[in-house]
Amino acid sequence: MLKKFALLSSSAAIFILASSGAAHAQSDSSTTIEELVVTAEKREQSLQDVPVAISAYSSETRDLLGINSVQDITNFTPGLAYDNGTDRITLRGVGRSTNVHAADGAVAIYSDGIYTSSSFEASKQPLFIDRVEVLRGPQGTLYGRNSIGGAINVLSKRPTHDFTAEVRATYGNYNYGVLAGTISGPITEGLRYRVNAQWEKQTDGWYQNTAVGGRDGGNIIDQTYFEAQLAADFGDHAEGWIKLSNFAWNNQNGGLGATAGYTPSPYDTTQENSTNFYLNPGFACSGVVFNVVNASTTGCVNPSIKDPRKYALDTPPTTSLDETWVLAAEYTYHFDKMDLKYIGGGTRYHYTLTDDNDGTAISAYTVPIAPFNPAAPISSQPCSATNLFVAPGACAPLTIFPKALTSYEEDERWYSHELNLTSTGDAPLQWLAGVYYYHENYKQPASVQLINQAQFANPISVFGGNAAANPNRLWYDTRPHFQIESYAAFGQIDWQFTETLKFTAGLRYSHDHKFGEEEARLICFALIGCGTSPALLGSFTPAVDITPLAVGSGVDPLTGKLLPGVSKATVIDPASGLAKRELDASWQATTGTLGLDWQPDHDTLVYAKYSRGYKAGGFNSGIVAPIVESPLTDAEHNNAYEIGLKKNFGRTFQANLSAFYYDYSNLQIPVVVVPVGGGTAFTQTVFYNVPKSISQGFEAELTWAPLDDLKLLASYGYNDAYIDQATGVIDASDPTASAPGARKSGPPSASIDTYTGLPQQGQNLSGNALPNAPKNKIALDALYTWHFEPGTVTGSLSYVWRDKQYGNIFPRSYNQAPSWSQVDLRFTFKDAKDRYTIIAYGKNLLDDLGYYGGATSSRINGRLITGQPVVQGIATTYGLTPPRTYGVEFQYRF
Repeated sequence: MLKKFALLSSSAAIFILASSGAAHAQSDSSTTIEELVVTAEKREQSLQDVPVAISAYSSETRDLLGINSVQDITNFTPGLAYDNGTDRITLRGVGRSTNVHAADGAVAIYSDGIYTSSSFEASKQPLFIDRVEVLRGPQGTLYGRNSIGGAINVLSKRPTHDFTAEVRATYGNYNYGVLAGTISGPITEGLRYRVNAQWEKQTDGWYQNTAVGGRDGGNIIDQTYFEAQLAADFGDHAEGWIKLSNFAWNNQNGGLGATAGYTPSPYDTTQENSTNFYLNPGFACSGVVFNVVNASTTGCVNPSIKDPRKYALDTPPTTSLDETWVLAAEYTYHFDKMDLKYIGGGTRYHYTLTDDNDGTAISAYTVPIAPFNPAAPISSQPCSATNLFVAPGACAPLTIFPKALTSYEEDERWYSHELNLTSTGDAPLQWLAGVYYYHENYKQPASVQLINQAQFANPISVFGGNAAANPNRLWYDTRPHFQIESYAAFGQIDWQFTETLKFTAGLRYSHDHKFGEEEARLICFALIGCGTSPALLGSFTPAVDITPLAVGSGVDPLTGKLLPGVSKATVIDPASGLAKRELDASWQATTGTLGLDWQPDHDTLVYAKYSRGYKAGGFNSGIVAPIVESPLTDAEHNNAYEIGLKKNFGRTFQANLSAFYYDYSNLQIPVVVVPVGGGTAFTQTVFYNVPKSISQGFEAELTWAPLDDLKLLASYGYNDAYIDQATGVIDASDPTASAPGARKSGPPSASIDTYTGLPQQGQNLSGNALPNAPKNKIALDALYTWHFEPGTVTGSLSYVWRDKQYGNIFPRSYNQAPSWSQVDLRFTFKDAKDRYTIIAYGKNLLDDLGYYGGATSSRINGRLITGQPVVQGIATTYGLTPPRTYGVEFQYRF
């Protein structure tokens, strides 16, 4: 760390010394800090006049600093974290811990006023986006239930009154290329257009696949984007705007969900793995011969142990987007002293991911398993559950085909309507009132297919006899289909009751209704926990339909009544084998804000505010869990207190400071319920409401222009986010609470851990850090502009550092991603006539390992030794930011 900091300091010193010696005489103006207009409170205001902690990035700033992705935005925004593998955003420790769409995100993303559940819009390039605003803290009054942690506003560049056109081309290492263009101008008087298009492709991956014939991975993409806009003036008092855009992906191990991390596991799990199944070697290797007698593998090496950017898979992930359209529209009528605005639109979205579930390139191996003879006593079975390891050759071999494919889809349609009335003019009392409606209809099927394991096609029932056929050989099959309706009414007033003091009050009522159905089926194969009777399983060779044991009924066994959120109890279709039930629940809340601003002069704003945030409850349905017994989760609430200072010192120094404290209740966290002795070997995930959490901290964003053409930027965020109250939760990676740092809570559970023979043990979580919330973040950037007769050259040298963070609510070494840093360098040449721009860039110049989120872990329940299952250890998975990338970009304006 010190060596890297010394190198950075030396580079920065050379950079600034060279800057001070440049041709200042050719500079015709001093560098000043520009005023940035934002719409954080649904009206145009100077960023320095808005009593909200905001990080805003104009298209010009993004070009100069190289902010091209959501990950780049997190580098410069205090408190913001983003998981590139799962498309989840966290702000000041408040975020989303699951991709189940029946549970909402905590940071609302609005593109031109239209809510979206994905970060795609914020990732569009600066050619298409006017600015991106990150609003920190609950924004429940104006932005609704999904903004309990904050909101991200994405504002498009709109049609222009004069003809403009621009093309851009980028080429970088890994054979990365982008072609993009925009054209805009008038059609007739009062009618304007804008058309944007982009093609982005990369053919060489950031990760090397060492499997024979395997495809490399990491950002191998082929993506297109198209957008058309129309803007119209309707007389002197009305105006309208509409945008239609289309995304299309055909990515070979690129995009969200593709390879973005590594697991340096040294464990050979070929014999047994309770989390997945006997089929899962969990070993990144190929050409393996397994010897069950001496419990070893031959020629099996996980390349990730020595090189985090290597792996071995026979089926790397593929991701696609098709039929994905986004519509946004606005209509504004200007009355005398007030504006009436309609904002409406929607999205048709279809995402598909195919992934390698077994984590290996092994095609097949054998183990000595003999068919079970139901006529003979269990003890005499040579390969029964109680006598698996016997003399060599005593058992006929069973061939295991570990290749398993995960298929995951998000097939969604959502639309929204908002109508608001906003005061205009300069009266002491300003106000805004509105109503809002949102509707979502989604399907989110997920399955795991055992392509070559024939036993899965015709499973037996766990209760005996044949089960329904399973022609697609699906081990795991879940099919949630839900609808979400939300409506709200809101209002806010700003009362300037003296020349320097302003009072703000806002209120919002929200009602949310979620309803739908879920279907699921589970097939078990070659596990000691596939059923309750060894006589049914014998040598484990049949595939067993354990759906009746694995899914929840939805009925309280004591009262016989439906559990909360369940509208129809679980039934199993004998023809398909799918268990099905219906869910239905509603939530409502009143949220709001109170604030006081003091503005003693034009350059100073001091504010104090209280905000109450709300996130609707939801269902644990699909993806990571089959039909769980109790699916309902309660709503979250956040009482947030904040003070801030925004100060301009002349035109050369700007300081925006804020301090905050959150009293956060009912945080929705997925918690894994591990298998118990004698029961199903499949885990279940429930949504646990953490009773109380705290997030507190301090943030600073500084801009200083000490010299002509030199600008220095700095941001710092301190975020102490932790659980204040929670007990009795089991760590799936350490179910007996034996790991260093684990604090046992309450008596041991009556459930026995199959692999250790010890009781499962809940833990005291008080004081545990919240996921994906690094305690410290730093970003520094030096911008200098040299002036020459042909044009200007602007250099940007950036340094970011991020503290360690954890991937879940158990802050153990196996869930920790280390602290990391990154250095970027960028030079931008712009000709004197502003016709073209040439950018040379390098990101992560020192090729350091960066971690986009905390690490995650899973316990490795390894091979059966002398007939007894053992735990081999805990494997950790790390998500990585991109390696060193560099290239050149050319821009031409017509």
